[in-house]
Amino acid sequence: MLTDAGRSVYASASAVLESLEHFETDLASLRGVIAGKLCIAGHGGDYTHSSYILPEVIGTFLSRGNNSATVQLEIGSQEFIVNGIINGSIDIGLGHFPSASSGIVKYKIYEEPASLYCGRGHALFDTDLRDLLPQDVLSYDFAMRSEHAVPVKSLGQAKIRAVAPTQEARA
Repeated sequence: MLTDAGRSVYASASAVLESLEHFETDLASLRGVIAGKLCIAGHGGDYTHSSYILPEVIGTFLSRGNNSATVQLEIGSQEFIVNGIINGSIDIGLGHFPSASSGIVKYKIYEEPASLYCGRGHALFDTDLRDLLPQDVLSYDFAMRSEHAVPVKSLGQAKIRAVAPTQEARA
């Protein structure tokens, strides 16, 4: 645990190091060199999507002759990613951001259909959900992404009884 003086010294040292990093990046830029750190964050499910092009994009970026930058990859919840973009620790976030705050620029890079799932022991476990209409499942409780605490349009007034930031946590 840091003392008040320790926190002050740590904050000052962090500011100096950040300033040096910006200075180094600015100098490299004057020489026509790409430098610094590029932080890209997504959540685990994005990395297995069939439209996932990040390895190719990173490879192209890093193979540029005038590039001495490093790439940092992070995995986290949508809240982690949005907060990182807002506070400047993350440069690019990959994911679904329906409630991202203003000041964040969003680009659609692919579409992915949403699906409903239930676990063993649930009344609908052995039912093919594709045979059901949305109103057929509305009497059941739902676990949703944290940013979907507002009901999804196609599900009308679904009963959201559990909220979790990641698919793994909802499972």
